[in-house]
Amino acid sequence: MHMFASIVLMATFLNAGTLDGQATPVTSVAVADVNDSDSSFAEHVATLLIEHQFADLDRLADTLRRDRTRSRGGAWRLHEFYGALDSPLKSEPDTVAHLNLLRAWMAASPQSITARVALATSLTRWAWVARGKSFADEVAQDRWPLFQQRIQEAEAVLRGSELITPMCPQWFGAMMAVGLANGWQPAQEKAVMERGLLLEPGYFYLQEEYSTFLQPKWYGNQGEAATFAKQSADGVGGDAGDALYFRLAGVLARFGRGNTLAKEMDWQRIQEGYAALVATYGRDQRLTNELALLAYFNRDRTTALKLFTELGSQWSERVWGNRDRYEHARDWANSHTDWPE
Repeated sequence: MHMFASIVLMATFLNAGTLDGQATPVTSVAVADVNDSDSSFAEHVATLLIEHQFADLDRLADTLRRDRTRSRGGAWRLHEFYGALDSPLKSEPDTVAHLNLLRAWMAASPQSITARVALATSLTRWAWVARGKSFADEVAQDRWPLFQQRIQEAEAVLRGSELITPMCPQWFGAMMAVGLANGWQPAQEKAVMERGLLLEPGYFYLQEEYSTFLQPKWYGNQGEAATFAKQSADGVGGDAGDALYFRLAGVLARFGRGNTLAKEMDWQRIQEGYAALVATYGRDQRLTNELALLAYFNRDRTTALKLFTELGSQWSERVWGNRDRYEHARDWANSHTDWPE
């Protein structure tokens, strides 16, 4: 078996100590070897796909689901696995070839839940490429048919795998992404999240998906996402609840809602959640970037300065969007600029 499918470091945690938010003890949680970098893991997964090693992909996904393998900072290797299978492609011909490769995997392994989730994920991303990121009333009419066609195919792929066992927690995340694209009612989106959390209570990506759904840009009202974050974190409790609270604050931060975030969310609890993640899973550059952004939004110059000093030039595009935004916040932390009013 390849090194990435094996358990290289076993750590024993109990209850909230795993930050899984599970009601029952988890006796062993697999933590990926720190030498297995995100890039090498992603390259390995992509190579298996390109070489049509579909059985190896299924075995690797089964192992990651079974062992709940985590990376530094507590990210699920399973989620990173699907990310590697959906690396954004710059040209349409490349994307068509990529989708056909995923379809070939699904045809070769019709009972593979992994192949179906991977295909639906890429179809959904490709749909958004066709639509663009503008608000609905700003999207050109000729973009809608292709968007809807690709989302419909993604939903059909997922519906066709709903009864496959064993199920995958990312199936629910993929279906929630389809729900956002289709403009579901909040109750329908929430029901899918709750089903997924019954399967895997610690799979926090589902709460992140629902928090995205609740943003005013989509289908929520002002303050709903913050209320959901508090209720979810309180329901889990302890360090695990604080860690979840930090992660959901990060969703609001990535939507650039700095002016309201500081009013709606508890900055002290956010910091405690970050500390709990680091204590359990080790320090992660992206999480440190998120805390720096949250410190900036909360105008906590002292904390921000410590974090920017630690990060140096290691900024995260996913968190900041672009380097200019990172450098502006860093300049503010160093008292070189005033807070932007």
